[in-house]
Amino acid sequence: MRRKRALHLCVMNRNLGDNALNLAIRRMVKPLFKVSHMKLISNDFGPEAMEKLTKVEVIIFGGGGLIHSYGPHGNPWQRTGTMWDIELDNLRAIQGKIVLYGVGFNHFHNERGPTDQMGDFFRILLEKQAIVAFRNDGSKERFLSFFPEFYHAKIEEIPDPGGFYRPPPARSKRPYVLLQIAADRLPLRYGDRFDEFLAFIDEICKEIQEDIYLIPHTVDDERLYRSLELSFPVKVLPLRRHWLWTRRMIGLYGGAEFTISTRGHSQICSVGNGVPTFSISTHPKVWGFAESAGLSGWCYRFHEEAVDSGQRKFWAFFENIAFIRAHLKKINQKFDEQNHCFLQTLRGIG
Repeated sequence: MRRKRALHLCVMNRNLGDNALNLAIRRMVKPLFKVSHMKLISNDFGPEAMEKLTKVEVIIFGGGGLIHSYGPHGNPWQRTGTMWDIELDNLRAIQGKIVLYGVGFNHFHNERGPTDQMGDFFRILLEKQAIVAFRNDGSKERFLSFFPEFYHAKIEEIPDPGGFYRPPPARSKRPYVLLQIAADRLPLRYGDRFDEFLAFIDEICKEIQEDIYLIPHTVDDERLYRSLELSFPVKVLPLRRHWLWTRRMIGLYGGAEFTISTRGHSQICSVGNGVPTFSISTHPKVWGFAESAGLSGWCYRFHEEAVDSGQRKFWAFFENIAFIRAHLKKINQKFDEQNHCFLQTLRGIG
């Protein structure tokens, strides 16, 4: 079978989780498509980009949290209300099949709603019979809460592709635990309670016997971690954002005894590699994924639950590590089957 020509619109070398999911997508679709990369950030999708987009048979957008209307500094994506900042008329002109591959709607509870252009963007996609698949972290429900007109549209929900990036686990002479604290957009994630959050982390870290490593995914993470290293019983791993380091860094997840995750892809990459994770939800996507993976009993909703509830959940997690490992084998089998079905859908692109 001839492999169709495809362009993959994604974000690489920005953070560890996005690198993992995009590499997983490339590997999974390689038997189907001959894939080239097109950058998403700082791309005006002018004549040169449009020439490339109109010459391929498939355009893959995602994965990752690309469906939100505002950039890191609060500036709106004017054209589509998403990170694919293309003129809507140019979007209509694309003839190839468009695939939204496990994209996330990254909306905080206390954040302003999406722009109207996001609705226009999806209206055009569905008119073009695009394949639209949100990741399984509650993104579809959050999207539909703002755009109920699409309630009956054909929108799928699939496992986040980051969970399918599974390099060999790291080997270590000493058992270790990974700790991932999301340090970007602090006011949206923690409100005015960041010191309270850090106090909670400090308390549970004091009870862990294994070596604890903070693993940064972003520049903001590493900047915060260097200050925490001075007062917390932890060591800081170096930030490795280039995709060539992804195999080694995600391998560290696979070799951990367990992880503590506030960032979605720390949670997802742990689960995908069969490693128990205690999740702390400061963004609705973390709780959403915990529910889809049957792990909500070990997910502390920081803004909805008291601190003593979080402590009880952590100790319940700690006492059930073996059970959770067995549970993850079943969950990953379920996710693998769902992913296989989605790949079969892509195989049928005419």
